[in-house]
Amino acid sequence: MASMQTSPSFLQSSKHARIQSPTMDSNFTAWLSSRGSNSDQVVSNSLISLYAKLALVEAAGQVFDEMPERDTITWNSMINCYIQNGHLAKGLKVLKEMYFNGFIPKAELIASIISVCVRTRKFRLGREIHGLVVVDDRIEESVFMSTALVDLYMRCHEFVMALHVFYHMKVKNEVSWTAMISGCIANHSYEMAMDCFREMLVEGLKPNRVTVLAILPACAELGDIEHGKEIHAYTFRHGFESDRHCSAALIHMYCKHGKALRPAKLIFKRVCVKDIVMWSLIIGSYSQCGDSVKALKLFSQMRAEGFEPNSVTLLAVISACTSLPSLHIGCGVHSYVFRSGLNSDIFIGNALINMYAKCGCLKDSHEIFKEMPSRDSVSWSTMIESYGLHGRGDKALQIFLVMQERGIDLDAISFLSVLSACNHAGLVEEGKKIFKHMIEDNKIHLTLEHYALTGPAPDSTLESEDGPVGLTLEEPLPKIRHKFP
Repeated sequence: MASMQTSPSFLQSSKHARIQSPTMDSNFTAWLSSRGSNSDQVVSNSLISLYAKLALVEAAGQVFDEMPERDTITWNSMINCYIQNGHLAKGLKVLKEMYFNGFIPKAELIASIISVCVRTRKFRLGREIHGLVVVDDRIEESVFMSTALVDLYMRCHEFVMALHVFYHMKVKNEVSWTAMISGCIANHSYEMAMDCFREMLVEGLKPNRVTVLAILPACAELGDIEHGKEIHAYTFRHGFESDRHCSAALIHMYCKHGKALRPAKLIFKRVCVKDIVMWSLIIGSYSQCGDSVKALKLFSQMRAEGFEPNSVTLLAVISACTSLPSLHIGCGVHSYVFRSGLNSDIFIGNALINMYAKCGCLKDSHEIFKEMPSRDSVSWSTMIESYGLHGRGDKALQIFLVMQERGIDLDAISFLSVLSACNHAGLVEEGKKIFKHMIEDNKIHLTLEHYALTGPAPDSTLESEDGPVGLTLEEPLPKIRHKFP
């Protein structure tokens, strides 16, 4: 009997020791079986929990199958073992057996299953489990289970159901409120996220680090810099600012505001360990605010400190080169893009088309456009705008026609680009025909800019003094429609 009494404590120590030898564990199981310990529920339950921690699912299943009697802990432990180790289907099968045998799963177990349904995007299964919870009064309410349900319905965009579950919770903790705030942010309900945050404070609950990370994007999107500053002060008082994720979120909030670069710069300087996200945010903010020189200086500093730019960083740098305009640096960035294999990124391709056109290199813009493996409506619109910028309204119209022939969706920007091209090239009648088509089609929302571009053409066109680099404007280009792959 002594060995049976000491086995659970030994198993607990094995968990902490993280013994991961399958041979040793199978030998230990055989030893317990020979001592008759496998008939003891406490020992067997502990052994299942041990195997679950060590990801030895088959060994846990063997112990479970050999048990002469099982209690609620046994069933919950076995289901948890399957769920924790990625065997959702087997876990659900055992859950059904558990029900048929008259046992009720713990609310915490149901919360774990729902969380797995969210991660694996099995939303229908999650709803079915919620239905089981509703009809079976024997399942006790739990803040963890209700929070998991809120997360489930927010992830599958069933906002009303999420609110229903949340406001019927008898007890809400920081995790519940954070799940609600995060769900509102994911569904772009920024005002409601702020309302939830305020209500959380009224309830006397203190936001944790995750809550702060959840609410800062709402301040950024709403431009609510005052509340953002209050949250910043809160993070400083509670020591969250030292967390690099919080620092990045604060930098993003201030940069999004546009006129609050100073606090963003101070946070950036104070961060001891910077990452590429922070560098991209601060470079992008300077680029968006028109301080392209500072953006490029920061980019050089970032490279000097050993950081490799990602696609977000490169987009910000290309934008800075476009604004200056700086063809020399832009070509260097383009070379890096090619070497790093990011030339297939459609956003970078669009940015490069625009950069070369603004720097006077129309031919290079056209080459990038042709070589893009995939294009979206922005790619086409940018190319149309590029030709219009250089007074090549005929080529802009040609691309626009190809765009129509290929069934590519035309949006307000596409029409704005071609109308602008016609306006700059003096193609008044062509522009009026396109504008008339827009009105008759009645699918595009017309703005004042569309109306303004149907007026008289300007006296001069926007083109570089000596013509685009590597391209004579008078030299006819090959038919665009035959050049696209």
